[in-house]
Amino acid sequence: MKRIVGVLAAVFAAALMAVSVQAAEYSVGVSSVNSASHQATVPVSIIPDSGGENVSGYIIQIKYDPTKVDPVKNGTDDLGKDAYAVADENFEENSGSVLVSGIIENTGANENTLVVAWASATPVPVSTKTNMAEVTFQAEENATGSVNLDVIVVQATKNGTEIDSANTDVAGEDGRIDITSFLRGDANGDKAIDAQDASIVLQHIVKKATILDENMEAADANNDGVLDSQDAGLILQHIVKKATIIQ
Repeated sequence: MKRIVGVLAAVFAAALMAVSVQAAEYSVGVSSVNSASHQATVPVSIIPDSGGENVSGYIIQIKYDPTKVDPVKNGTDDLGKDAYAVADENFEENSGSVLVSGIIENTGANENTLVVAWASATPVPVSTKTNMAEVTFQAEENATGSVNLDVIVVQATKNGTEIDSANTDVAGEDGRIDITSFLRGDANGDKAIDAQDASIVLQHIVKKATILDENMEAADANNDGVLDSQDAGLILQHIVKKATIIQ
């Protein structure tokens, strides 16, 4: 992992002069776990200073709880090592760019650190909040609640100037992964599957009742992306053990 940081630092040093300037803000977004894949993809973004700037490189650390989520390996990076980040289109297609990523284990209690680093001899111009890369996390089977993603900017460059971490900001709140925890078929959100769930689905269809937005995915009992009478029927069959709702 030290090699990753070292390689990127060498790229920075060869192309940049170190002076103190005000930095842009960097952030990792908020994402919800997909109920089918049990994965969540979060963006790594930059918010430039007013007037925009040219991004030449960055090294960002993302701290996460490995008992709840883990980054998904996505092929190999530009050094031939396991890749855990994918560059955004504008950054990926940039001439001469290098993206590397790697995991440092046990950086704290229930904490691993994912390092994502990118550098290029040809800067990428940004004028508004822009996604630079994205990381997909796999949620553990029994994980619930939310997982904070603490962001630390180790090094960044803008407009041909290297910026150290002391002059770099993390935007607003840190990132987060919301692990969706629901019981499919539980249309009213009371943590049980019973006749009331079938009833509210039918009432919702004929606009006699409303299923809350947070319960809509659970109400889709057959997971076909459509809320209809088939869902109510499957719930009733599930109750009398004539069918099974697949969680």
